[in-house]
Amino acid sequence: FQDEVVRYQEMLSDILAQNKSAILSSEFLFRFSEQQIKDLRAWFSGLGVRRFRVLVYIRDPVSAYGSFLQQWLRISDDLAPYNPWTWSYKIRLHLESWRSVFGPDELVVRSFDRDQLKEGSVVADFYQQCSSWFEMVINGPEEGGVNQSLGVEALMLVQDLIKSVPMSRREELSWMSNMAKINRLLRDQSVGLDCSPLRLRPAVRKLIYNQHADDLNWLAETYGIVLGSKNSLDLFDRLPVSKQVSGLGDLVKPPQNPALIDQLRHRLLEAVVREGLQ
Repeated sequence: FQDEVVRYQEMLSDILAQNKSAILSSEFLFRFSEQQIKDLRAWFSGLGVRRFRVLVYIRDPVSAYGSFLQQWLRISDDLAPYNPWTWSYKIRLHLESWRSVFGPDELVVRSFDRDQLKEGSVVADFYQQCSSWFEMVINGPEEGGVNQSLGVEALMLVQDLIKSVPMSRREELSWMSNMAKINRLLRDQSVGLDCSPLRLRPAVRKLIYNQHADDLNWLAETYGIVLGSKNSLDLFDRLPVSKQVSGLGDLVKPPQNPALIDQLRHRLLEAVVREGLQ
């Protein structure tokens, strides 16, 4: 995390030193503490920045949980951080931290809802907001396939793979890059297979919604943004949600065709050999 912050600062310093304009994005910023946000603003001010506009996209906590879980499963088999009894999006906490530093006039909060985003894209919507603020048309590329989802079969295969790797190997510098390659190969080898999308157990969805009910009410009252609907939750899963997550099956629905896991495993092994991954 600290390395990413340093790289972020180095890039911005270099761009501003050359009197260039750029838009940089970091998924870490939302989780900054109030003191870190103060430090960030002071750092920008020290570079000569005088005008600020903070744009925050907030998504439905149930959708956010599923998306973040999907990303996490690709690099770790430790499910404790995604125990639905303790996981929190912390919408109000983070928004109040940003608002306390930048004020309501500099903070813009929008819904991460495809029906409300320009062209159904957060990237296109972001550029539209910037174009309005700067009173000039600002466009940029939108990379295709970024954070493309993996089927639940592929994710279960990744979990089996990670469990077989000693912790000492996971602490090596090459671990993250190797996992990125494995996930890319899995995406490629999943093409043509009727894999199941990752779907949370209905009871997990309901629990996540209930855990964030107060934050969602505050968001609606403060910013007029309504996310999620209790009426849309599937309530037919009568199995209780375990307070100790022992496996992926505690959180997500099983694949419709478990045989695809073995088929995908064979494809992956062949691809790994072809690419010479170790």
